[in-house]
Amino acid sequence: LADVQSKWHDLTENLVSMISFAALREIDELLSYLDRAENEINTAEAISTDPETLAAQLRDHKAFHEDLESKKRAVNATIQKCNKLLRETTNAEADDVKTKLDSIRNQADIVCKLSQERLSLLEEALPLAGHFSETHADLQSWLGEIDAEISSLEVPGEAGSEQIRKQLENAKTTQRIIEDHKPLVEDLNSTGHELSELCSDEDASDLKEDVDNINAKYDNVKGAIREKLGDLDDALRSATTDVGDTIDGLLEELHYINNLVEHADPIAANPDALREQITENNTFVDDVERRLPAIASAKETVRNLTPENSEEYEDLRAKLQDLDVLQDNIKQLTRTRGQDLDQVLGVSERFTQEYSEVIRSLRDIQDNLISQDSPGVDPSTISEQLRELAAIQDELEKTVPAYEEVRETGALLESLCGTPGKMELQKHMEDLDSAMEDISELLRDRQDELNGALEKAERFNSALQSIMLWLPKAEDKFQSMAPVAPDPRAVRIQMEELKVFNVQVKPHYIDIQALNQYASELKNASPITAESLTPQVKEVNERWNVLLGGLQDREEKLKDQLVKLGEIDHALDDIIGYLTQTEVDLQDLDNVYGDPKFIETHLKKLELIIKDLKSQERIIKKLNKAV
Repeated sequence: LADVQSKWHDLTENLVSMISFAALREIDELLSYLDRAENEINTAEAISTDPETLAAQLRDHKAFHEDLESKKRAVNATIQKCNKLLRETTNAEADDVKTKLDSIRNQADIVCKLSQERLSLLEEALPLAGHFSETHADLQSWLGEIDAEISSLEVPGEAGSEQIRKQLENAKTTQRIIEDHKPLVEDLNSTGHELSELCSDEDASDLKEDVDNINAKYDNVKGAIREKLGDLDDALRSATTDVGDTIDGLLEELHYINNLVEHADPIAANPDALREQITENNTFVDDVERRLPAIASAKETVRNLTPENSEEYEDLRAKLQDLDVLQDNIKQLTRTRGQDLDQVLGVSERFTQEYSEVIRSLRDIQDNLISQDSPGVDPSTISEQLRELAAIQDELEKTVPAYEEVRETGALLESLCGTPGKMELQKHMEDLDSAMEDISELLRDRQDELNGALEKAERFNSALQSIMLWLPKAEDKFQSMAPVAPDPRAVRIQMEELKVFNVQVKPHYIDIQALNQYASELKNASPITAESLTPQVKEVNERWNVLLGGLQDREEKLKDQLVKLGEIDHALDDIIGYLTQTEVDLQDLDNVYGDPKFIETHLKKLELIIKDLKSQERIIKKLNKAV
């Protein structure tokens, strides 16, 4: 007995000291902190677009996240400390403590994930907000300056051609400056779009208003300088009396337009950018048509000239031919580009619509998967969840044709647009593929999770049903046992009956252990949902303990009766036989190498032996007194 008690004491001593009121209070305090932390994250103000406010948000949340990580380390330390000891106990309250540890582990994981997500968003938003604010301020200031500069480019009324040419050169320089700022405007649009996906709807609306305002002003200065150039070109031709100078001026203007057309931006992939390119292409056509009367007038003038100097006359005719070549080239280039842009716009609009619908469908499916409840703990509930998962899988399958179609449309669009557009499309396709892969992975994980839960639930149900087949019968049989007999022979018969009954009942501790193990596995998988199992498991354990206690009490009463009836030798023989068999059973126990489940099984065996030995100890004391 001393050896067994020593083993038991060694296994439980540390546990009893650690799973104390202080440790449980620490768990409750951590749970309370995590609840407050989760609420603080969920109710935190939306990500700002103001750099200073955003910097303060990031600074505060970094401190919050560091404190949370510190608390998580404390949580992990507490869990590790308690779990290590809980594996070595069979205390009736162990399952409740395990459930509380599971809750705090899940809570810590959820809160830390939420905090990390917000931290990542804040870190992503801060440089975007700073860049947007700086770019917006620079463009706002520059647009004011360039607008004033365009207004200062007055068309001279009575000025000579040289002064007009000087103004014309200034206007062309201004136009080049405006074109050079186009990437900056595009960058503002891109940054504003990225930032609007991170902030609140109200701030996103303000961002769009700022971007639209800059775009409108930029388009206005582009149109204004183009008009100013046209007016200056007209003024220069009016101030020029020499037809040769007029033709030279027209050649220079058409060369400039031809150069713009030949070096136009690569065809975009975005519908808005394509519409802007179509407008720009039409502007080139308008610029040429605006000069057609002047070209026709120059040709008429040359035709009416008297060719006194044949060399000069031929030179003018050659220049007129150059005008025709340039005019035809611009016309051909703009017509071809216009057709290409119209074709690509149709494909781009189709792609944009298809992409938006598919990505929205995929996000809805992903949100549906993420919002699914934890696996149930009974087969019927899990089977229903599996049917829901199959419905989600069907929904994804229905999306696959549209997914393939948008990929085909994207490939067609990629073949039609320029390099920047191809890069933009590749990003869209990567996002689309990533969304599909994420959903497929979520589906696989959910399928595995539910299959595992179903297997555990079926094992639990099977174990419970098996127990309920023999436990009531055992209880009824025990209750039907006759009272302790008054004569020695009858008592010995009752003892033999009890031994047989013990042999039939006690091996079922494996069933009880399996039931508790399956319940623990379900609680680990679904801590909250599995709470519904606690009453059933608790009832079975209580009935089992009552039955074991009843068997021990009856054995003790029967042996007491033998002593009272003078059958001390028979009682001693029975005790010695029991102790001898117990010693053999102890020696036959396998070595334990650290497997928690193996340890738990051995602990259950030792617990039963200890209870029996304690019962026998009382009988031995009585026998000593009787002798």
